[in-house]
Amino acid sequence: MREYFSHDHHARADEKIIKMLKTAGPEGYGLYWMIVEMLHENQGSIPKDYELLAYELRTQCERIKAVCEDYDLFYERDGRISSLSVDRRLQERAEKSTKAKSSAMKRWGGDANAMRTQCEGRGIKGKERKGKEREEGEGEADPPTLSQVREMAEAEHLMADPERYFHTRTTTGWKGILNWKSDYRAWNCREHVNPPAPAPAARVNPADKHFEIMGATLKKNLWHDAHLKGGKCSFCGAKIKPPAVCTCPKYTAASNKAFKLQEAKP
Repeated sequence: MREYFSHDHHARADEKIIKMLKTAGPEGYGLYWMIVEMLHENQGSIPKDYELLAYELRTQCERIKAVCEDYDLFYERDGRISSLSVDRRLQERAEKSTKAKSSAMKRWGGDANAMRTQCEGRGIKGKERKGKEREEGEGEADPPTLSQVREMAEAEHLMADPERYFHTRTTTGWKGILNWKSDYRAWNCREHVNPPAPAPAARVNPADKHFEIMGATLKKNLWHDAHLKGGKCSFCGAKIKPPAVCTCPKYTAASNKAFKLQEAKP
């Protein structure tokens, strides 16, 4: 069974603690509570071995000694470290335990078997109650519809894509999802903090672009050569000296039409 001890929420306001915080800082405060934990684990006292404590708490021996001796938080008795506040709390715990045992014995007339049966029965009822609460929990074991996911995303202003969440979970059969609403909220946090990486943009090879331009230029030159055979325009018959081209309306219109068709082709 996990054990614990009470911790005053205003412990840091204690006059001795304030004095320690002023000189030893938060580290001294942490060392103090770790030593208090060790006292509770060892019935209220531990050996006065500062080197061993420093090794166990991963700090320096001088700091352990200062916390134990300089602020009147602990006292030494028979070579062991103790604390008045820990002594008081352990005494209160022992008294409460004794009273509880005495009350139980009076209630059951000293019948240990009856006491054990009663305790076991309460434990079983507690488990049944928790199981029932789990079955009746919010959305547990019941996959939602896409419209329900959309409504939740809109109502709670969730950023995660409801369709992507729904289709992903549907693909896996909603395995291991007992509460889809909690799962969708967690999904939203993951998507918001670590959004999915965008698809990498297609890389354009400069060489491909270069050959594309060269190809278009070559096609234009071939067209001009075809319509200026022998240095004459095939439309008006005018003599043209390369690399000049004819400027007659028919030649210009035909060339523009041809080049536009080439540009339109993929």
